[in-house]
Amino acid sequence: MSRPLLYDHLLGLEWVSGESDCYALLRRFYMDNWGIALRPYAYPEEWWNTAPETDLIMKNFAAEGFNVVTDVAPLSLRVGDVLLIARGTRVASHIGVWIGGNRFLHHPRGALSCPDRWAGRWANMTLAVVRHPDVPPEGPPERVDLMDLLPTHKREEYRNALAARTASRFPGRPPS
Repeated sequence: MSRPLLYDHLLGLEWVSGESDCYALLRRFYMDNWGIALRPYAYPEEWWNTAPETDLIMKNFAAEGFNVVTDVAPLSLRVGDVLLIARGTRVASHIGVWIGGNRFLHHPRGALSCPDRWAGRWANMTLAVVRHPDVPPEGPPERVDLMDLLPTHKREEYRNALAARTASRFPGRPPS
């Protein structure tokens, strides 16, 4: 059995460009979980607007030995896979790391670091997924409960409808 991922200490960090941002979070996550040291990279502020033809994120991940994952469905992602996200840009300008359970850890610009569900806008903004060859696979790719892909209010609607249906078909049976 594998040990739990270490990332609680990375939650709620203040965002500081080049010091405590999405790439710095990933560097700490990789070092803490697999002892993999990713190099720091200098970059100009808002480089995606000043030089959009330069895909710095993809270039730097290639230099670190990451490989592009061709199947980016939630069922094929592995813990440690890196999501390359375009937030209002043509190239990836943000990254997150897959932590399982249809969630990724990231540090949005100007916000606190946090886990988030990989659905809706985040999934739509993901340009590519890269995988480091030294991150061990923890068995087969993770299986995702399709209920996790639904927004919270839709999950509750479904559960309530299911409970009502069960109650009407089996009167006197306690709801599950």
